[in-house]
Amino acid sequence: MSVHIGIFNKEEEVVEAIRMLREAGVDHDGIRVIVKNAENAPLIASSTDIAVEDLTDIEDARDRDTGVTDGLPIGVVGVTAGNLGSGAPFAGYPGGFVIGAFDWNEDNGDRERVLRDVGVPDHAAERCEDEVGAGRYLVLADTEEDTNAPTILRHAGASDVLH
Repeated sequence: MSVHIGIFNKEEEVVEAIRMLREAGVDHDGIRVIVKNAENAPLIASSTDIAVEDLTDIEDARDRDTGVTDGLPIGVVGVTAGNLGSGAPFAGYPGGFVIGAFDWNEDNGDRERVLRDVGVPDHAAERCEDEVGAGRYLVLADTEEDTNAPTILRHAGASDVLH
C-alpha cells in the first residue's frame, strides 16, 4: 500500500477523482478528502460517500482537548479611569484592560502535525499545509501499487500528485 495525494483546485475535480478511484477498486477507507473548511466543500459532502475532513475543525477539537486556544493572553495591564493627579501615567484615559495575545494559528507546525496524524506522509506535510491553507482540496488515496492512483488523480484534474 502507498499513499498518493492529489491536489485539486475545484470540488468537481475531487468528486470525479473519488468516482474514478472507486471504479478502480479503491476501498472507501482508502480515500480521504482534506480541506481547510468543510463549509467550502458542499458538493463533495453531498455527492460522495467520503467524509470531508476539515483541518480547522480537527485543530479546534485538539485545542479543546489540550486546553490550547487561539490568542492566549501573555500580558494584562489595568488602565484606570479618570485623573489620578498630575503626572499619573493614565490620567484622563478611560478604564479597561489592554491585553497582549499570541496567535497559535501563526505556527504552521501544528497544522503540519495534524496533517501527518491524518495520514499525510512527513515529506509532504509542509506542502500540503500550504495547499490547504490556499483553499485547495487534498485527496489522499491509500492504494495497492497496481491501482495507478497517480494517473487517476491527474486524469481527474489534480494540479499535482505527491507520493
